[in-house]
Amino acid sequence: MKNKRLIAFFCALAFMAVIVVGCGVVFTFKKAEVYFVNEQGQYVQVEKEKEDNIQTECIKSFFGKNLLFLDTSAVAEKVEQANLDLKAEKVEKAYPKKIRIFVSVRIKLYYLQVDGENYICSYDGFVMQKSDDVSDLVKVDGDYGEVSGLSVGSYIKGSFANADNYMVVQNFFASVHEIEGFEYGDISSLFRSITFQDEQLVCQTQGGATFVFDQPSVDFGAKFDDVYSSYVANADKQDNGTFICGERQPNGKYSVDVQ
Repeated sequence: MKNKRLIAFFCALAFMAVIVVGCGVVFTFKKAEVYFVNEQGQYVQVEKEKEDNIQTECIKSFFGKNLLFLDTSAVAEKVEQANLDLKAEKVEKAYPKKIRIFVSVRIKLYYLQVDGENYICSYDGFVMQKSDDVSDLVKVDGDYGEVSGLSVGSYIKGSFANADNYMVVQNFFASVHEIEGFEYGDISSLFRSITFQDEQLVCQTQGGATFVFDQPSVDFGAKFDDVYSSYVANADKQDNGTFICGERQPNGKYSVDVQ
């Protein structure tokens, strides 16, 4: 009986080995297809003659690997580091031998100045480049704590000593993007800078108006909506006016003091 169990065990191991080896041959990664997001939000495959616009050499280091065990997040990271103006939205396995990479174009949106250098970021906190030219970009400034580990080709998440401030930056740009008719590329036409001052976030518009938010890490989206609505409703204060977000009211809205 014991010998039969051993034989069955080794037969099972042999079978698994055959399966693993077989899958390694059948599912060997050999091809990658790249798809762009068009203006309608649809994915369109990049034509062969246009692939020179995308650096794909980084993908070739994954060729020959077993597609079953391929780390698609590592592929996405490599694509983004090799193409700083592209965001890898997702990477899909297409058995038996290829993957599909879906990318969108990044937009330079804001910059942080650290140790005298300007780190230019997209909306999702990806550092696209270092540059002295920061025209048409929103400046993120002030007492946001120590920022470390910034480098081109990486995300700023985790670089802030105060994690809440990182989320405030992301929530601010997401909230502005929600304004009807606003794309990320339009944000700098409205805002010049956002500055952390103690427990407040102070936002300056291009027209000289000031938005002030207390405790911006709490319910920021609703606070921004109410302050912006007040800004739109007070045309005479849109240049050089000050809009201070107050307490939450019983109806769920935030009071706004206009000065």
